[in-house]
Order: sequence, then C-alpha cells, then structure tokens
Amino acid sequence: MMAFQAWAEPVQMTFRVTAANVPEGRVVQITGNLDELGNWSGTGLELTAGEAGVWEGSIAVPRGTELEFKVTLGTWAEEALGPDGAVPGNHTLTASEERVVEVEVPGWKAPVEVQSQITGTVVVHPGMEGDGILPRDVQVWLPPSYETNRRRRYPVLYMHDGQQVFDPATSTFGVAWDVDETATRLIEEEKLREIIVVAINNTPQRGEEYGDGELGRLYMDFIVNRLKPFIDETYRTMPAREHTGTMGASMGGLISFLLVYRHGDVFSKAGCLSPAFFLDFRELRQADWPTQPTLLYIDNGGVGLEQLLQPGCDLMLETLQEKGFVLGRNLFWMQDEEAEHNEAAWAERVWMPLSMMYGRGRQPWKTRARSVPTPVYADWTLEPDAIVEVGSFTAVGYEEKIGGPLMHERAMALWEKFSNNAAQLDAPRNPEEPETVGVTTAGQYWRDTFYLAGLVVADGSAVPEGMTMREVPGGHYLQFTHTGPAASLKEVFEYLYNWWIPRSDFVFGQGSVELYGHDYQADAEDAVVRILFPLEEE
Repeated sequence: MMAFQAWAEPVQMTFRVTAANVPEGRVVQITGNLDELGNWSGTGLELTAGEAGVWEGSIAVPRGTELEFKVTLGTWAEEALGPDGAVPGNHTLTASEERVVEVEVPGWKAPVEVQSQITGTVVVHPGMEGDGILPRDVQVWLPPSYETNRRRRYPVLYMHDGQQVFDPATSTFGVAWDVDETATRLIEEEKLREIIVVAINNTPQRGEEYGDGELGRLYMDFIVNRLKPFIDETYRTMPAREHTGTMGASMGGLISFLLVYRHGDVFSKAGCLSPAFFLDFRELRQADWPTQPTLLYIDNGGVGLEQLLQPGCDLMLETLQEKGFVLGRNLFWMQDEEAEHNEAAWAERVWMPLSMMYGRGRQPWKTRARSVPTPVYADWTLEPDAIVEVGSFTAVGYEEKIGGPLMHERAMALWEKFSNNAAQLDAPRNPEEPETVGVTTAGQYWRDTFYLAGLVVADGSAVPEGMTMREVPGGHYLQFTHTGPAASLKEVFEYLYNWWIPRSDFVFGQGSVELYGHDYQADAEDAVVRILFPLEEE
C-alpha cells in the first residue's frame, strides 16, 4: 500500500517553528515518519534559524503523503513542550498541497536520563541464536509467586519487540508497554492468572523477521524449535498449547497472528495490537485452518498510521468470521479512535489482550467489545463497471523489482528517477488514451514483489537511456470507475489493493499487467479514475 504514495506529484511542505529558549549552538529539528524526517529517530530535518526566534526548513513529498512529526533539538531527551508544559501528541497532516506548517514551541523538555523501571524479576538471556537470523537478547519476566511457590507451573506469553515491553530505559522512545506493572496490578487484583512473559528483542531485520517471508519463517522456527524448548527446560512452565500465547504490535501483531495460524499446535492465543496485516488474504480464505480452539484479540487506534492499517483489520475480521470465529466468544476487536501508533497507546490497552488470554473471573470489558467495524471504504461506490477491450500499447518506463520492508522507499526513488527523465520522451502521446502508470505483479500477491513501470505511450521509438520497453498485451480487462470530490490515485489504490481485491475472487495471471488510467486535476471538484485489471485468459 505505501508504495503507491510515490505515484503522486511532489509538493513542498515548509515547516516554520517559532521557538523560545533555544540553547546556543543547538538546532531545531523536525523528526517524523519519513526518511527525510529521520524515521522517528529524534533527529531529522534541521531547520535554519531566522529572525525573532523563527526556524524554517522544507521538504518535497508526494502529494497525498500522510505526515506525522514532532519538534526536537536533535534528541528525544530534548523534545518540544506544549503550552501546558507537557509533551504534545504527534502533529499530523496530509500533504495535499504546498503549505507552510507553523508550530509554536514555548519550551523544551529538560534532558534527563531515562531511569530503568522494572516491577518484579526479569532474567536476561543474551545473544540467543536461531538458524538464518540475527542473535538477540531474550528477557523473561517471572510472576510474583515464582520464587516462593516452587511446585507451581505457569502459562507463558511470548512477546515481540522485547526492548519495548518492560523497561523505558531500553525502549526506543523512552516509553515502554509496562507489561510488568500491568500484569502485577491485575494479578494483585485477582483479575489475571500468574504468567511468565518472554520478551524477544528485535533486530535490524525486524521488518522481514516479522513478515510472512523467508526470514519470518526462520524467526517463527527459532521461537517454536529453539526458544520455547529452552524456556520450558529452564523455567517451570505449562508447555501445552492451551497455556501458550503470543502478543505484539504493528508488525509484531502480524507475526503474532502468523504464529497462531502456522503453528496452531504450539500457540492457542494471540494478541494483535495495531496489526500490520500485510498478507495474502485469498490464501487465508482458501486455506484449511487449524481445528484446535483458538483465541484472537485484534485492536487498532484511529490516528495517523492507524487509519492506514485499519483496512487490514477489516479484512482480517471478515476473514476470521468466514472461518468460523465468533465475535465476543473466541474473537475480540476493540478500537480507540483517538489513539496513535506508539508504545504509550499500546501500554494503555495492553490490559485487554492480557485479560482475554489469561484473565480470571468476570471480564465485563468483553461485553463492550464492538462488532466488526464499518469498513474504511464503506461509503465508496467502486464496483465493476464493464469488461472492456484494450488494444496493444507500448509501455516505456523503468521496470524494477520492489519488495520487502523498504518497498516504499525504493518505489519513491524509482518514481523520482522516472520523473527526472520523463521530459526526454519525444514520442507523441496517444490522444485517445490518458497518461497511464503500469504495474506488474509477480508471484503471490503481497508476499513477493511489485514492478513499477512508467508511462504508456502510443509510440515507443524514443526511449530515454536507462529505460525499458515492453508490450502491454491487448485483451479483455475489468474496468472500475470512481467519481468523487478530490479523488486521488492514492485513495483508489488503497481501496483496491487493501479492500476490494483481497476480499474478491479476482486472481491475477502470472506476470499480468495492470493499467491505471487517470484523468483529473488536483483541485477539481469531481475526479474520475479509471482502473483496468486484466482478466485471466481462457
């Protein structure tokens, strides 16, 4: 989904920060969810100092890009404060047009060292290794009675992104999930069984290890065949599947689901917070699911990235119910529409999946679990309009494999490379066809790759250096038409790729070509987007 943001014209976003009390020699910076903004590292776009305490800087981003950012002095320890003296939430906006974003900073958080804060006993097992994946530390939290009741055995919860689970001193942004504090409180209130929590640290290969590709399979194999036997031998566990669960957020939510789905003989329950369900949903719908009793918890927020991930939650909830899961019985979904995509939000909600998996006594919160959410795109009217005949065209453009965790960045770089050379195209455009972008899919959808091509023209005789030329075959194509205010390619792509296609029975041919025709202006009140999908040849 994120790769398609690269297919919009760039717009300039100028940040203008009026800041008080900037120490001499320090630079005001914008950190956020883009590479240009440091990817939430605390550092990012360095602004230039002007008069009267005004700092300014600009970046160019594809039109329609969802921006989230904060202001710092280059570290999270010196983050901007709001008028109330507290750290404000993320600034969010959509880059729909060129604009100046003004922010006032009355003061800065004083640089302090984040103190370690752990409730209970945590044992660290450093450098645990698995075949084909990087070594990582594993932290084991022991419940209150573990040392005093030597005959007792305990259920086990395996969690991902272990650095974030217990201790704010090891967490990326100085905020942890506080699972140790939450579990201790619930146990003392007799609302939670005593459990062992195994927190598995992530590595620089996190994106691939938490996905459904080769490294994801190796990571799951490490947990199932190396880590779990070690934990069961080292600690007094209840090793059976009915006592074994897993939990994570974002990509960690995806791998938690995959552990239950692909290793249902080992795991019986999963908590998926703000999950990034980048999966082949057709495979999920057609596959034979494990027959053992399984509990699943899914939730999401409603701000920023959470909105982009909700279609995946929609699809998963629909698919699970098709497979026999029942809301309120073995499937629970909750949403906090005000919540962002971060550790603080997950810390607020973590008591619910803990209670769902290992709760004691009455769980009144379950009765408040909402039914399946209204799909993000429920008010859209995208339906097949017609099967149309398309003649043969010549496609001129870059063709490059795009896949894996850097798909968005690689697609943006490829699009920029194409845009810089597009002016060299001397071939006349076909006046009967709109400017078109082409994509080729290879292998299984969402699991393998995308190929980003360029413009479709009537005559490919003038091919700029470094570009490729290939035929777009004629044939019958399925046509969609969407008309609506301020419609954009990004929105339509998101709908089709994340809602309509996965839930339909539509199947791409191996190496098929999709043509996306667009005929609209950014400021038009009404816009029409024509999308052509090739049908399987009989």
